[in-house]
Amino acid sequence: MIMRFLHLSLLLLPLLLQAQTLKEKLSLADKEYYKGNYQQVVELLHGEDFSKTPEALYWVIQARFALLQKDYSENIVKFDYNRLLNLRTDIASYKALTAKNKKAKSLISIEEALGQYPPT
Repeated sequence: MIMRFLHLSLLLLPLLLQAQTLKEKLSLADKEYYKGNYQQVVELLHGEDFSKTPEALYWVIQARFALLQKDYSENIVKFDYNRLLNLRTDIASYKALTAKNKKAKSLISIEEALGQYPPT
């Protein structure tokens, strides 16, 4: 009986560690976003499976939008329209994943702001 418990614990340990690191990443992303370190948020959450962690996608959208606004206002000549298209796609994906989530509703303001940018 004890051996089965130990075996099961060893099998579940990686899953628990992975969940904890994701939770830590999300917490760190939240802190970095409010510090204004938007690129760090994007890099921190790069490679996450957004279909399983919509909250990670939420923070990536917020950070990418802040970077997009900064780039658009500071250097319009070097503005990358692919980032704008990717952001619109990410918002649509997030809304599809979390249709009833309150955070999904908060992205409506970002979606409306993106409408002010020129079409590609």
